[in-house]
Amino acid sequence: MDKATPSPLNSSSKRVYSKAGCHTCKIRRLKCDQGRPGCRRCLSTGRVCDGYGVWGGGTGMSALMPNTFQTAPNLYDMSTRRRLGPSNRLERAGFDWFRNRAAVKLCGVFESRFWDTLVLQACTTAPAVLHAMLALSSAHKAEMTEGSRPEREQHERFTLEQYNKAIGCLRPHFTQTDRDGESARVVLITCVVFVCLELLQGRYVEGQTHLHSGLNLLSQLQAKLHTPGTQGVLVLGHPQESVSDSYLLEAYSRLYAQSSLFGQVPGAFRKPYAIATVIPDATFQAPPPIFKSMNQARQQLDGLFNTIHCLTVRFPRKTVARDVPKALLDGQSRLQTCLQLCRQAYKVSRLTLTSQLNVRDALSYPLLMIYHTMAVVMAATCLTRDESIFDSFEAAFDSVVSTCEEILKAAFQVIVADTAAGYCSEEFSFTADIGLIAPLYYAALKCRVPSIRRRAIKMLEIATHKEMIWNGAIAAQVAREVVKLEEQGLWNDPSCVEMNPDSFYHDTGDTQLASLRVPGWHRVHEVVLNLPDGLPGKAVLTCERRRKNGEWELLEKQMDVRFASSGSLYP
Repeated sequence: MDKATPSPLNSSSKRVYSKAGCHTCKIRRLKCDQGRPGCRRCLSTGRVCDGYGVWGGGTGMSALMPNTFQTAPNLYDMSTRRRLGPSNRLERAGFDWFRNRAAVKLCGVFESRFWDTLVLQACTTAPAVLHAMLALSSAHKAEMTEGSRPEREQHERFTLEQYNKAIGCLRPHFTQTDRDGESARVVLITCVVFVCLELLQGRYVEGQTHLHSGLNLLSQLQAKLHTPGTQGVLVLGHPQESVSDSYLLEAYSRLYAQSSLFGQVPGAFRKPYAIATVIPDATFQAPPPIFKSMNQARQQLDGLFNTIHCLTVRFPRKTVARDVPKALLDGQSRLQTCLQLCRQAYKVSRLTLTSQLNVRDALSYPLLMIYHTMAVVMAATCLTRDESIFDSFEAAFDSVVSTCEEILKAAFQVIVADTAAGYCSEEFSFTADIGLIAPLYYAALKCRVPSIRRRAIKMLEIATHKEMIWNGAIAAQVAREVVKLEEQGLWNDPSCVEMNPDSFYHDTGDTQLASLRVPGWHRVHEVVLNLPDGLPGKAVLTCERRRKNGEWELLEKQMDVRFASSGSLYP
């Protein structure tokens, strides 16, 4: 297959960053000699060598997990267990920072009982969760504050120490042959915190490794604990535990949805069977006629996004429209019916959902509408490889981008309040949930109206905060490359209007720009960005394009990716 010529490597970088070394060297962005059990670079400087991760090396998940899994009859009742807590001044400061600052911002626009309730509760009985939370809190504080070099090194040491302690406390939960529901829950909670920690610090490969391991454990639990009538529902212990388990599953469902939207579903979880760990497999729960809360409405939509991904990965890549399996078409039809019912429920529920919202929460309803619109487009297009189908949804893309612009304007008051409260800073803002980046990225890739996709990219370029795996600056960079791939050289074809793809910010009233449509043979499919484990670094953008003769070509481009230096413009 033909390949796009990779961009030349940037030779100006002087430091060599560790890609496969110990966790300490990765944090310090130094080359690691990968010595065992600890690297010489760390040992020679008196540092704690954090090793190579709880999931990696000779103690990986497959080696640590027993072949059998049994649930214990005991409830996860924290009142009957020894209470834990911070043991010194630094740990108390870290706990307070997480509870009063980090956890508030991690939730994002929508509430998350995982971050504001479950993690804090688990910290009182599970040392692994406590130390993982303290490591995350320390990393968050280090990004938020501009301290001296000694202060930064103190944050670094504390983060590494707490991460090391969390791993040490986690290992017994793997090695117990009589694994019970509580042990599994500790592992799963800690894993989500680890994912957040890695992504906050820009270590995408490590973050995806943790997510893969958590999903793998969920999948194994599902296979062991499946009972009639509970397909797709994680069962750990007694039914009374369903509330806390729902918080945990919600966290994994959202993580999985974020990764699938960005084309970063880890490893084996491109297979549809994994969906059964987070949503009902092959069943659709119709939405209620009215949503009682914003969180209920969001949970319904999360499940539908995961179902869309399930249909997408089950769709044979080389299938033509007339040969789509009937089971997939039936599933698509049921999915679209659910989305229609959701839309009706949103309208009926609007007064209930928005009547008691504060300024921050008021952003959640229009954001929910954006994601619903995106879900409608994705559901209608998930069983075809003909990119021209997206031309039918130009009005939907325009609505998404316009609503994003309105939210940005309305969010200014929230940004000022969050910065004043210390939840974020002008230089750093991180949430553990999706916001505006994903729909803007999707519009930039799939909408071929030049003015609309350029408006989306422009907003991505100023949205320099991070939404878990989503980074506004990187998403904008990828979208620009896709636009260049699709539009470059179009003026050589008499059927196209001449336009320079580097001229990104034309006036939206430009009739020449508005009339341009990328022809089908020049559109790209299956855009995937393989991120480096640490920024700045080299990422590989891959996609496919169908030639005029019907053959597919693989396009590949190496990109320098880095964080932008300016601050957050919305929560």
